[in-house]
Amino acid sequence: MKAVSDAGAERIILYGFRPLPGTAFEKHPESSTKSDLGMLLRNEADRINREKKDNYLDKTIRGIAAEPSWVRHGYTMVNPMEEGPLMTVPGGYSPGTLLKVLVTKVLSGGLVAGEVVQDDDEIEP
Repeated sequence: MKAVSDAGAERIILYGFRPLPGTAFEKHPESSTKSDLGMLLRNEADRINREKKDNYLDKTIRGIAAEPSWVRHGYTMVNPMEEGPLMTVPGGYSPGTLLKVLVTKVLSGGLVAGEVVQDDDEIEP
């Protein structure tokens, strides 16, 4: 995983294995979220993903407001316009609103928090 990250992968995503009937792997067991190896892999992927997100701290990213956050009341989810992490910002922005977001905190391996520094009225097309 470290080599793939160092080669430029933006994020490491692990998928569980499910054996399909009629394939060479049909008798193999399903992956378990409780196995020691699975836990080790998940922890390493999360560590690498968080480390990658640290690179975005104090950077401004142009994004587009999506839906309200289901977890953080009063926050809006923001998708990056180009390369970058999923962001959440305080405030109730309408979907489709263009925003410039200053990244202030890493919340998880896949999500950062930030504050809006410009809204769509101030962004040049």
